[in-house]
Amino acid sequence: MAEEQNIPELYEKLRKKYSLPTYDSLNNEFEISAIEQDFVLRNVIRCVMDKLDFYGKLIDAELLQPDTSLASLHESKFISNSEKMKVYELFMQIMFLERWAIETILKRSEKEEAEYITVALKEWQTIRKELLPFISTIKEAWTNKKLISQEINYFG
Repeated sequence: MAEEQNIPELYEKLRKKYSLPTYDSLNNEFEISAIEQDFVLRNVIRCVMDKLDFYGKLIDAELLQPDTSLASLHESKFISNSEKMKVYELFMQIMFLERWAIETILKRSEKEEAEYITVALKEWQTIRKELLPFISTIKEAWTNKKLISQEINYFG
C-alpha cells in the first residue's frame, strides 16, 4: 500500500508543476480542505463547482423565477432592472465556469484541470466582489417592515 500524503502536500507538488494558485487561496475561496487524496485537481474543481452551483441557483431564483417562493418574490421587488442586468451578466459568467468545469473533468487532462483552477479562482474573486452589492440589497429587503406587512395582508 502506498504511503498516503496529505492533500496540501500533494497539491503543492501539482502547484509547482502547473503554476497553480496557493492551496490556502483556493481553500479560502472554495473550501477544498475536505477533498480526497485521489484526483486532487478534479476534486478541487468539484469544490469550485459546488460554490458556483450555489450562487448560480440563488441568482436563477431571484432573476428568472422570482415567483416560485415567497422569499424570491419579496427580494425581487428590491432589485432594479439595471441591477438585474448586471446580475444576469454574473450569472452568465458563473454558468460558463460551471460548464467549463464539467468539460474539463470529462477530458481528464491534468494540465487542463490546472488551467481551469487558475482561471476559475481569478474569475470567482471578481464575481464574488461584484455579487456582494446584490446580496446586500436582498438582505436589506428583509428590513422593510412596511412592505412585509403589505405582503402578509395580500396573502392572508
